[in-house]
Amino acid sequence: VEGKNSVALASGLESKAKACLGSAITVVYRNQKYELVHIRSGIAGKDIEPDTWYTLDRNGEFKKVEI
Repeated sequence: VEGKNSVALASGLESKAKACLGSAITVVYRNQKYELVHIRSGIAGKDIEPDTWYTLDRNGEFKKVEI
């Protein structure tokens, strides 16, 4: 997302999201059967780096993604 105070939601298999400073992301981790395993949210500039793509790893931790 690009607008301040916005929220990006990524909920598919191998999903990813990014947000500008002051905005947030919510990302899920699904296994290969598409079952929901983890969900996590973070605020850019506080919990995650702004303008950086993130996904969740199998432990439910944020992982930077290169695109």
